[in-house]
Amino acid sequence: MGNSTGRNGRVKMDDEKISLRISSKELQELDAYLSEHPELGSRSLFIRTAVREYINRDADVPRQTSDNGNTKITVEVTEYQMMVIDSLVGVYAKDRADIFEKLLKDEIDNGRLAGGAYKNAFDRLVATAEIPM
Repeated sequence: MGNSTGRNGRVKMDDEKISLRISSKELQELDAYLSEHPELGSRSLFIRTAVREYINRDADVPRQTSDNGNTKITVEVTEYQMMVIDSLVGVYAKDRADIFEKLLKDEIDNGRLAGGAYKNAFDRLVATAEIPM
């Protein structure tokens, strides 16, 4: 599965196409949810992501890759921690993922994780051009 470019220059999806039956109430709820969370994308993207997450939630999958090729991780947090994170959305970052990225980067850049071991490893990766910047 992947993408290719057709004769008209448009990107063609090589993915399979399916039909999905969903009640009008469920569709309204989905549309309302997506209008409140535009970062989740289209109906199709949301459903593909939901299917992937449902399948992988109990699987022993150490690495998951997103549509843009980045590695995804799952983080378990308490209800209080999620309230704090949500309070930062729109103030400190654009969404939850952005908050985690900024906090992790800040911890690594300031050498607070594992006594600086992660920063040293990160610096070595950057120096050898093994990771994109």
